[in-house]
Amino acid sequence: MKRRLVLALFALGLLAPGTRIPAGDGTPSKISPELRRIMAGAKDEVRPLRVWVSFRDKGQKSPDEARRALAEARRGLDERCLRRRAKTVRGGLLVGEEDVPLAGPYTQAVRALAVGLRAESRWFNAVSVEAWPDQVERLAALAFVEDLSPVQGFRRTEEPLSLE
Repeated sequence: MKRRLVLALFALGLLAPGTRIPAGDGTPSKISPELRRIMAGAKDEVRPLRVWVSFRDKGQKSPDEARRALAEARRGLDERCLRRRAKTVRGGLLVGEEDVPLAGPYTQAVRALAVGLRAESRWFNAVSVEAWPDQVERLAALAFVEDLSPVQGFRRTEEPLSLE
């Protein structure tokens, strides 16, 4: 249930929107329009931007590497998890690409270019980082980066309780 909710939010673009517009040279920009707007207004910011960095793949170079990664991911899941998945998954595929960990060299390269790593998501094949606008541009230049988009934030306002 939780997985479906997360995937639905991702599909709606609420977690890591990845819409692209062409760059000035006609190639698609890896930086989302929303993040571009935020970067343009961040000239005098005192704290770095929060950015989702989505990867193109999980880092496997061949079908054999992909099969080994899936087998390793399956070994990492306990029997209770596999039984639970067997109840809801049709077609018998209990382990998928979303279960494979992120590529270590990808996360290390991103970590080296950003202020800090906030979170990793196997499901989205992405990491959340804090980065200054110039660092975002450098992240976009990495070949394994698919797109960059802002981390969506939500603020809850506390309404005073009325005892009337």
